[in-house]
Amino acid sequence: MASALKRPCVALFGPSSEIAWGPWFNADARVVTQSYSCRPCNLDGCGGSKVSDCLTTLTVEAVLRPVLERMGEE
Repeated sequence: MASALKRPCVALFGPSSEIAWGPWFNADARVVTQSYSCRPCNLDGCGGSKVSDCLTTLTVEAVLRPVLERMGEE
């Protein structure tokens, strides 16, 4: 919703693709992902576990960095 309204946002992507589902045409959007050879896999968790390593291993710093950078711009 934030992206559609061209508002600042930080979007986290794990098993789904930021290219297919990301915040399009919004210069104030930031995407946070990790480099895993299996992503985007579009699966419901790793190995049927319902838990995606590419999301659970995202660090607080990786998510907080784009938020703080945006706040520093204002």
